[in-house]
Amino acid sequence: MSNVIKKNHHFDAVGSYLRPAELKEARVKFAEGQISATDLRTIEDRLIADVVKKQKEHGLHYITD
Repeated sequence: MSNVIKKNHHFDAVGSYLRPAELKEARVKFAEGQISATDLRTIEDRLIADVVKKQKEHGLHYITD
């Protein structure tokens, strides 16, 4: 029996990233009237940009938010 290891594996990322604590906190603050819809949207947009950056750094070719 041979101990050959094939190195050309293919993997796809399927599913969702966990929502960051900062996003959960911002949504609670919005629901309680502590921040505006604009503030919430700014936080969401920044966090989406962060996850897209991470996906690119990991070599993913197809990225969605």
